Amino acid sequence: MTKYDMAVAIGSALGLPTDHLRPDTSPPPGNIRRPYDTQLACKRLEALGSGRRTVFADAITGCLKPFV
Repeated sequence: MTKYDMAVAIGSALGLPTDHLRPDTSPPPGNIRRPYDTQLACKRLEALGSGRRTVFADAITGCLKPFV
């Protein structure tokens, strides 16, 4: 999930329009190197029986619900 995807999910959870948001697909300026995929690895937690995944859109909606 990209930061763009997260912003769209947060806007949707808040009932705000998100059609004006656009993903930034341009490379960073200069010699700045950024990883494309920054997901956290969950395999070790899952191996311990502690891994639990929640769809981001569902989780953020639940977190923001008291404030909407």
